[in-house]
Amino acid sequence: MMDIFRPHDINTMNEADVREILVRPLLHELGYQQGTAANIITEKKLSYSRAFLGRKNPGKDPALVGHADYICEVKSFGRWVVEAKSPSHELTLDDACQAHTYAAHPEVAAVLFLLTNGREFRLYQISRPEQPIMTWATEETVPKLMHITNFLAPDAIKRRVYAPVDRDKPLARGFNSVIALIGGSFVRERGSSDWQPLAAGFKKMEGMRMTVIGKAVRRMPDGRIEGELEVAGPFGVFDVINRAAGIKSVVFSTSDEYISQAVEAPTIFQGVMHAKLVARTLIPPFPGGPSAEFPLPYETSWTAHVEAVGYIDSDRFKGTFENQVHFRHHGIPAALQHTVPSQASAVLEGTFDILVR
Repeated sequence: MMDIFRPHDINTMNEADVREILVRPLLHELGYQQGTAANIITEKKLSYSRAFLGRKNPGKDPALVGHADYICEVKSFGRWVVEAKSPSHELTLDDACQAHTYAAHPEVAAVLFLLTNGREFRLYQISRPEQPIMTWATEETVPKLMHITNFLAPDAIKRRVYAPVDRDKPLARGFNSVIALIGGSFVRERGSSDWQPLAAGFKKMEGMRMTVIGKAVRRMPDGRIEGELEVAGPFGVFDVINRAAGIKSVVFSTSDEYISQAVEAPTIFQGVMHAKLVARTLIPPFPGGPSAEFPLPYETSWTAHVEAVGYIDSDRFKGTFENQVHFRHHGIPAALQHTVPSQASAVLEGTFDILVR
């Protein structure tokens, strides 16, 4: 197989060269062309060009950090984005978080993002900006093209939402025994806590929008309906913290025979989630929090009782949610014992609108 890149000297290239000499030929090789069903978007205009927290308040919402150089979309199936850097730039976690911020924007709603400096490529799931799912050096592109194609080609994006013929008991009228959760969002509308610093932090996060990444709802052998949901915050650092705490997804279930399709009689899904951050875990800076990375001075663990009340409306599952969270802090330094309680409680409430298939 011939090389897909034309002759070049990586040491003399800039960021624009990386986009046009390396990235665009790769996109064409994968099957993407501007103006087709497997489309390439080079300038995506956003109606709200801030890191989307749901408020649409330019005075409060932080500016969107950078933008994706390319958006590849398989129309009606999904999108992924590409962020290019100069060959003189060494790729970092900050770069991945920057690309994540744009890719996770609800007006982009990408499922994957690709980061490159022309010397190497790093492919990420939108929910894990701290860990690429595949990496390769530029000279490995052709030998690994089959593997890359299986992740990024239009047919691969389509396979993410295709489902086989299903003869099992359906979950709702017009749906199979497995329902894929393929998009949408959760919006935190209210938050309260008996620990004042936590209550103040929740106040700052009112209106924060979390993007639904995926997972599914299915019928279990005992007859219950169980769902697993994965979301990404508006900032990659939140996802890094969740991973450190052991949070990968939320699992919930209901004993209802079918998922409701009537707003006046919604289905109630419930679940329990446990998480822990050990002492000395490095906490990245995040909006509304400290401005620099710091080691957590004590161990903190929490249990969240999650309840989602909703119904299916056409191709969406809509409703409200409530998280009752109980925190426990261990090994609190003497200097902090007058400000950090050994236990605290909180309640988070909001709405959700999930695209289902």
